[in-house]
Amino acid sequence: MDPNTALTFTLVERFLTPLLPRSTFGRIQPYLRQAQQILDALPTNALGRWPSKVRVIHRGPPLRLPEIDDAILDAVTYGLLEGRRLDVEYHSRERGERTCCELNPLGLVVKGGVAYLICTFWQYTDVRQVVLHRVHRAEVLEAPAIVPEGFDLDRYIQEGEFSYLVGEPMRLEAVFSHGAAFHLHDTPLGADQVVTELDHERVLLQATVENTAELRWWLLGFGELVEVLAPADLREEFRARAAAMAALYRQRPSSIATRPRARRSR
Repeated sequence: MDPNTALTFTLVERFLTPLLPRSTFGRIQPYLRQAQQILDALPTNALGRWPSKVRVIHRGPPLRLPEIDDAILDAVTYGLLEGRRLDVEYHSRERGERTCCELNPLGLVVKGGVAYLICTFWQYTDVRQVVLHRVHRAEVLEAPAIVPEGFDLDRYIQEGEFSYLVGEPMRLEAVFSHGAAFHLHDTPLGADQVVTELDHERVLLQATVENTAELRWWLLGFGELVEVLAPADLREEFRARAAAMAALYRQRPSSIATRPRARRSR
């Protein structure tokens, strides 16, 4: 194994572990150990220091990632790899209780540190998402998984299943402060984006975008630095949100906020 290959294995271990089948990850353990030994033995160890010089940062506040039982992850990835059905028990957020069912695994998606099993239930063909850290038991069955005709994981994602579609694509028009819109010149919202200077403080952004909940969260994150002009229903939605927030902050702090802080148990 040459040093560049060793570095690749080291980065695979750091960044791709959640995406690898557990059986595969177990099989490459000897290579991972050998890779680390090679990097440690380099005279200048420049490549060995490379992992300490690169990081992947996700948007939003740092969240503590949920833990997934190794046995459950083993069963899920093996069932997905071999195309076999799963018998699982998971905590349903909608029902607020544990549910037993059979799943047909179709894909595994990791978003924001949370792992989602894309699957169908029993003999049904509608595709669902099961959050893996809510699964309490998983067993691989002998029965082959039922795959809906024409299912494609990339197309499923591109159709907005992880962006929480609200409606059809729309033509967004919004006024941004110069600072808030600066990065949009490098990372446009859409292929047809147009940014027009209004004055030395503001720009008008126009782009065709997906009508998603994520778009709303992104726009709301700018606060008073962005004003939505169109479409009209989105502007009205933001006006109502702003009014509700203004009313909330006009009130005295709630009793919850003024209670003494609870001490942590030791």
